[in-house]
Amino acid sequence: MVKTCWMLMAIILAMVVLGGFVGCKGEKGDTGSPGLEGDVGETGEKGETGPTGPQGIKGESGDKFTFPDGFDGMVPITRGTLYKVPYKVPDGKTLYIMNLNGEGSVSNNLEIDDIKVAPVSGFALYRQPIIVGGGKVVFAELPEYSSDIIFNGFLIDTGVEPITRAKLAIEPYTVPDGKTLYIFSLYLDYISHVEVTVGNVVVATITKFTSCQYPIIVEEGRVISTDPHNVTLNGYLKDNE
Repeated sequence: MVKTCWMLMAIILAMVVLGGFVGCKGEKGDTGSPGLEGDVGETGEKGETGPTGPQGIKGESGDKFTFPDGFDGMVPITRGTLYKVPYKVPDGKTLYIMNLNGEGSVSNNLEIDDIKVAPVSGFALYRQPIIVGGGKVVFAELPEYSSDIIFNGFLIDTGVEPITRAKLAIEPYTVPDGKTLYIFSLYLDYISHVEVTVGNVVVATITKFTSCQYPIIVEEGRVISTDPHNVTLNGYLKDNE
């Protein structure tokens, strides 16, 4: 009898213990994790509108200086064989030359109305365009047995005043009153070492041809000159605001 009682007590105790373990396991399983998914979802929205702002501002400021006439109504243009067939920019239009290609093994020069503005040997992609006003003639300097020149760019309605000025050593250029000068490029006809000055300040030193990373900006009344050799500048004049 006593033995039977002990056996019953042992069975009941075992059931209680096992039932406790099962209960604990059940309570642990009830502590779910759906709240963690909500936290991760909220962090995903950060950064959707981030990096586009500064790039847009930088692009607009660069276009303002390099392409002051904008792009509305632009007409792409490609012309070749400039030695045989010089190209005259239509009246009321401005030509922006974006790149040049010399066909042949001998280097050549691009000219605007008999003024050399850029050397061409093979493909040339410049930091700044070469800008040409309406009525001006663009052609290759050397005969057809040298590298003929092909240009690519676009035409746009005239806004700013393109300018090409040579012989700055003997004929310094003074920026007109009410205007600001933006210099895109500087060209020396032969290899040397020349300083370009605005007033008494050296703003550039060139050895042959320089397409400026950013335009050189010169205010009204300032004098641009070179020493000791003549240099040609290309750029544009814009009315002061």
